[in-house]
Amino acid sequence: MWVVPPGGPVGPGAPGSWGGHAVPVVAYDARTLTVITWGQRLSMTWGFFETYCDEAYAILDGDWLKNNECPAGFDLATLEADLGAFK
Repeated sequence: MWVVPPGGPVGPGAPGSWGGHAVPVVAYDARTLTVITWGQRLSMTWGFFETYCDEAYAILDGDWLKNNECPAGFDLATLEADLGAFK
């Protein structure tokens, strides 16, 4: 489980102190996110994510969007507007 160290994000626990690492988030719930790292599933707390994540990406495939709407019913324009709020 990746967690913020007990002393907080300082010293060896400071953001960037160990370099960067890109991981896909494959699941989440109210307590944790599940990522794939070095070929294994690993959990991280939301506090860890909020402390150390400095960029995120969403991948959309045109085949997934039919008539600019996804299977869950939201539309591409709304998604793009919502994501634009994070710039």
